[in-house]
Amino acid sequence: MKLNDVRKFAIRERVRIRFPISNGLVCSIDERGIGRVAELRSVPSFNLEEEFARAAQFSLEPVASSSKFARERTVSRQELEALAQGAAAPSSQDTDHEE
Repeated sequence: MKLNDVRKFAIRERVRIRFPISNGLVCSIDERGIGRVAELRSVPSFNLEEEFARAAQFSLEPVASSSKFARERTVSRQELEALAQGAAAPSSQDTDHEE
C-alpha cells in the first residue's frame, strides 16, 4: 500500500487519516487527499512516503455524516489496507456484463 492509495481512500470515503512520523510529528491526510505536517516550519529532512511505510497505527476521522465511518477510530496498517482495497474494488453496478 502506497501513500497515494490512502490519499484516494480519504477522498472516496470522506475521512481524515492521521499517522505519526519518526520525529514525533503527525501527518494528516484530509478529505481532499492533501497530506500535511502541521508543525513543519521548513523543508523536511524526511520523505513522507518512507514515513508512511513505517507507520503501524492510523486514526480515521469522518468528515461528513454521509461517511460510512460513524466516529473516529484507530486502525492497524492491515485494517487500513483492507479498507482501502475494499473501497477501491468496483461495485457490481460499475462492471460491464454482456448478457
